[in-house]
Amino acid sequence: MMRGSPKQRLDALGGVAVMGTDRAAGSSAFGAGTGASAGAGTSAGTGAVNPARQLLDAAAIAGLQARAGRKPVQASGRVAVCPADAKPVASAAQMATLERLLAKPDAGLIEEWAGLARAKGRRVADGAVAGVLGWWAKQPQRSEDVFAVLGTCGAWLASLNSEWRKPVAVADVPPDADELWQTGKAAEREALLRTVRRVDAAGALAMVETTWKADSADERRRFVDVLRVGLSAADEPFLEKALDDKSKLVRAAAAGVLCALPGSALRARMTERARGMIQLEKKGGLLARVMGGKVKIVLALPTELEKAWERDGVEDVAVAGIGKRAWWMVQVVRAADLRVWTEVTGLDPAGVLAAIAGDDYFSQALQAITEAAETTADEVWIRALVARVLAGKARGVGLFGEVWRGLPQAKREALLLEIASDKRYSTLERWMLLSTVGARWSAAYSVKALRLIASHAAASDTAGRMSADWQLPHLIGDAAMQVAPEAAEEFVRVVMAMYGESPPGGINKSMDQARLRAEMHKEFEA
Repeated sequence: MMRGSPKQRLDALGGVAVMGTDRAAGSSAFGAGTGASAGAGTSAGTGAVNPARQLLDAAAIAGLQARAGRKPVQASGRVAVCPADAKPVASAAQMATLERLLAKPDAGLIEEWAGLARAKGRRVADGAVAGVLGWWAKQPQRSEDVFAVLGTCGAWLASLNSEWRKPVAVADVPPDADELWQTGKAAEREALLRTVRRVDAAGALAMVETTWKADSADERRRFVDVLRVGLSAADEPFLEKALDDKSKLVRAAAAGVLCALPGSALRARMTERARGMIQLEKKGGLLARVMGGKVKIVLALPTELEKAWERDGVEDVAVAGIGKRAWWMVQVVRAADLRVWTEVTGLDPAGVLAAIAGDDYFSQALQAITEAAETTADEVWIRALVARVLAGKARGVGLFGEVWRGLPQAKREALLLEIASDKRYSTLERWMLLSTVGARWSAAYSVKALRLIASHAAASDTAGRMSADWQLPHLIGDAAMQVAPEAAEEFVRVVMAMYGESPPGGINKSMDQARLRAEMHKEFEA
């Protein structure tokens, strides 16, 4: 009698096929232990055993069991019945789209389908849950939306198969949360903490404190990072204590979270340190701005790294390409409140950038100020930084970084449209800029961005020139997954105008993705 997992049985059956069924007749690889029905593998009307047919039947059964995730386990009792699920199943059209996506899996499209289904309160039909769950469990980044729309059937199947049992944050706190927190594995505990943090920030912090002394350094670091969700002043006392942790990784994580907390004591300390570095150049005892002279800001870099600075996350060893003292300055300035620049100098943000431009450490200071503006989403500073870049000769998209990411989407989109309107940008640069919005494009932004691209596309940018830009297909592919579904046909028209009647295969795929996304959204709106 052949035992083992379905995959092991398939391997054995493959060996039988190679050896030949006539030589392996009666082998234990046939039927036994596969659950084959009586009479399988017999010739119709004669009852005689047909080895070839028996082999194929056994392989079919083992293959089905393998896809269903069957494991050779010793049953200790009855398997619990799958709980009922009150959520309605996705419509036939919606399920047909999902099956189409699974045929040639595209993670982005599947996750978008799941997000739409979850928003509409729909779930995957029971017969398709195993297929979706098997795909989902193999993904490096497992979407919470996908697992959620598998409903109770998905959770039930995952509980029966260790390969499908992947930790993920869920909508509801499980009833055995306290026990799981005390006994679960690191990944399970992190997923649980994310779940609890979303519904009870104080409760999640209390959970972390109960096991903090017994947790490993890696666990403590992960748990600190989770506290970014729902971060508030109530978390500050705990995070301040974590700055004294024996692990450097934990201390760095705590400092990073505190830097993101407006009004934190750590930010105040960094602001005071930055204040001591900002100096106005004097001439003859008077400030240079007297009599209409220009103000110049000079940076006084720290000469040594104090222990208190290290406690607050300032690293001693510099990254490649920057001096040690300049690196200390960058770390302090990017964590300081931007108001320190205007308070010390009396200048507005644009004036500060102009006054510091002549300093030897301008590029490093600009980097730090840009990161600070991104963290705080200070629109005045962001606009001053963008204007500074646009006014210069070097207008590379990379110079902007992602400074606008912290702005609300409407303001972010308006600013990107304003920047991309600069006539000096090429079609490639314009696609690059407009695709950095960091979220799915709104309907209004989609139309305006596509029309902007079309109106600025020069004759030299079309046809042959387009095929030579290896980056462009990737950018168009990104845009296909971001553009609003209502603007899918506009997207196709703009792309076709760029490439003519015979676009390359990758471009055709992007246009198909945009159309499919539009169809998918219509199905969930119906």
